[in-house]
Amino acid sequence: MHILIHALLIFTQSVTFGSPITRDVPIAATLLPDGSCGILVQSHVPECPLTFQIVILAPGDDPVIIPLEMYIDDPVWPRGSGWTSDGMLSLIVSSYSTWHEFSDIVTLTSEGIFIDSIRIPGSGQSLSVTSGKSYNINSLFPLYDGSGYLMSVDLVDNESWEVLSKTLFRLGEQGDTLWSSNISCPGYWMNPDVIRSMPDGGCSVGSDEDGFNDFLYLSRLSSSGELLWSAEIGTGGEMTHMVEDILPADDGGTLVIASSDRFRMQDNCLICLIDSEGEIVNELFEAGLGYAVCTCGIPIERGFLLAGWTGPVIDDWTNPVEEDILLLRLDEYGTPIAMDVIPLDDNREPLFLLETRAGYLIIGTCWEDIYTYSDVFTMLIARDEIPSGSRR
Repeated sequence: MHILIHALLIFTQSVTFGSPITRDVPIAATLLPDGSCGILVQSHVPECPLTFQIVILAPGDDPVIIPLEMYIDDPVWPRGSGWTSDGMLSLIVSSYSTWHEFSDIVTLTSEGIFIDSIRIPGSGQSLSVTSGKSYNINSLFPLYDGSGYLMSVDLVDNESWEVLSKTLFRLGEQGDTLWSSNISCPGYWMNPDVIRSMPDGGCSVGSDEDGFNDFLYLSRLSSSGELLWSAEIGTGGEMTHMVEDILPADDGGTLVIASSDRFRMQDNCLICLIDSEGEIVNELFEAGLGYAVCTCGIPIERGFLLAGWTGPVIDDWTNPVEEDILLLRLDEYGTPIAMDVIPLDDNREPLFLLETRAGYLIIGTCWEDIYTYSDVFTMLIARDEIPSGSRR
């Protein structure tokens, strides 16, 4: 098993770690109860099984890297992972040979100690189907309070790969089904669903189930599984469009962050504010920067802070884009009011944004040649260094 190596600088500035022979990608991140940062890293070498590591970063210390044993042969790409408030880590993994039949939710401590494994489908729900159809687990979202999981499941036609229906399950701690709800989402499987819990105990689900139409699908559910509203967002994209993140907004609203190739293979950010009744009240395409995609965000006082990447438009779209970090500040209506671009020597794509006592911690991937390998980076932005702008 390969181990992540080399760390540069200190936690309060920037840390980079990874192996020079693997593509290392952070797939879950949180602030642990002791104030350190916990990151789940997925590593991949072509033609080799995936491996996983927990990385613990504390201010002033080198990264502590803990290789994980998944207790499953040949794991495929996980379809969901997350930390809970007590520092436990859960992720759903499958084997190449059995991924159509079941997956396992594996729970570990922040020290990498194996706690439990729950097989899904298992107790509590029946996913039996007629011939020619199959259920695929699309995404899993471990709830931060440790009370269980949200899981989306697609019923798929085995010949056409058309998604016939989508169901969201609320699972308890042992994988038992507490409720399920159907979500309207026609099309063909493309990107994993984005599932986020909301302050009222409910959740929001964002889906892109068809690369051949330009719609993203949003659903808002109550804590008991009642479908409160659903919405379709037209992206104008030719092929690539996906929900990146979903944030709670004021008065029960929802802010959706997405990306689209609306401008002829030029990736751009789509920001959409939806009110508590499911009505779109503000929608914006950002097209003035060349490439500009926001990938994660958090609510802040009187608005939102988003992180992502930007780069110049190039003549040959088959060449990789040079990516710099983008910070975008929105007001409470989802309208951009300030922006900063952070140019660096390598390409960087933020994937997580965490608020700490010292500022805002960006976690993502960096590379010189993404097709060969990538590392993981963290960068702390002081509170007084985030973009600021006068309120409108």
